[in-house]
Amino acid sequence: MIGPMFLMLRYIGVLNNIYPLILVYLVYTLPISTWLLKSFFEQIPKDLEDAGLIDGATRLQVLRKVIVPVAVPGVFTAAILSFILAWNDFPFAVSFLTSNSNFTAPVAITVFGQGPYQSYYNLIDAAVVIISIPIALLVLFAQRRIVAGLTAGSFR
Repeated sequence: MIGPMFLMLRYIGVLNNIYPLILVYLVYTLPISTWLLKSFFEQIPKDLEDAGLIDGATRLQVLRKVIVPVAVPGVFTAAILSFILAWNDFPFAVSFLTSNSNFTAPVAITVFGQGPYQSYYNLIDAAVVIISIPIALLVLFAQRRIVAGLTAGSFR
């Protein structure tokens, strides 16, 4: 998958740019987000939409005021899992980026601890801990929503 994408991005002339990588990560995380959200939206009762329509709301109002608030845990869970997948990805970033200023966190860690004749594993270990802090904080603050979103689509 990386080879054809590399050739395409090189042909277009957008290698070593963060914006095509964002598009690649969007496509990369789309399947898991779609799968999670499909199972979550299937669990939202049709009666909620019908009740809103009976109360006189339009379909857009029902979507905005009824369905979206109920769907927030599922959307939040899909967003967090997609962010974690993209944050931890190494192969795409190392294939499409060449300058140190554009490197993502995992690629920057590999370059950070390299000297001319040796690897400084203490620096690499410290960088891994520092890079892991945003993900750990995100999961700690959103733990309740993640669990609610993951378990909401499991009951039939």
